Amino acid sequence: MKIVVLSAHPDDGETGAGGFCIRAVEAGHDVTIVHMSSERRNRKIGGVAESEVRTAEGREAARILGVKVEFMSYFMGEFPATVESSGEIAGMLKKHRPEIVLTQWPVDSHPDHQVAGILPLRFFIWTQKFCLGFYEVFSGGQTLSFLPNRYVDISGVVTRKRESILAHKSQWPESQVQMHEKMSAFRGAENGCEHAEAFHILGGEKKTLFDALFEDIRTFRQSGGLDCLNMEEW
Repeated sequence: MKIVVLSAHPDDGETGAGGFCIRAVEAGHDVTIVHMSSERRNRKIGGVAESEVRTAEGREAARILGVKVEFMSYFMGEFPATVESSGEIAGMLKKHRPEIVLTQWPVDSHPDHQVAGILPLRFFIWTQKFCLGFYEVFSGGQTLSFLPNRYVDISGVVTRKRESILAHKSQWPESQVQMHEKMSAFRGAENGCEHAEAFHILGGEKKTLFDALFEDIRTFRQSGGLDCLNMEEW
């Protein structure tokens, strides 16, 4: 399947869904991370344009994950939620024609994360031609009131996920690793494994394309707690 992971900034997609990306590629799926921005307006890092630094870091992280990567041209802190930007995200998704889109949970303290969640949601509501899901980043500080209904075991790939986060050398990645490995350990405890990533899949009370990706995806049923489901059990 073709999968697009939409990410407000380089490192969001890696921290929220890096383990998922590794596992999806290993399972033979086509994964592209699309970063909406790589720079603040006129900002430099160590005398080098931020876009140059962040793009290089994003490409290295993508190489580690084994995914394709693209960059859009929005400025950080200035993401517009307009008819025009909705059309741009729709155009990007029409170009890729993914079966699955993962993006950021829009209930978030960061305005860019909010927009990254809202724009593909608009297109999904208009078309409903793909499976849409949301991932979490820095839960409790940025992602808020997250309601997962799917868990992906990333215990076997957590080291590579860590390396992809550490590739973002300009972003104090050690603290990000510490935070997100605490999160994945917590989600792992919920899932009955060492480390997991959590997702909210729209329409997830029923079987979705997301559930066909791996045999060990775990789902949360509102009426009955956690069940470990194989496709044969649906």
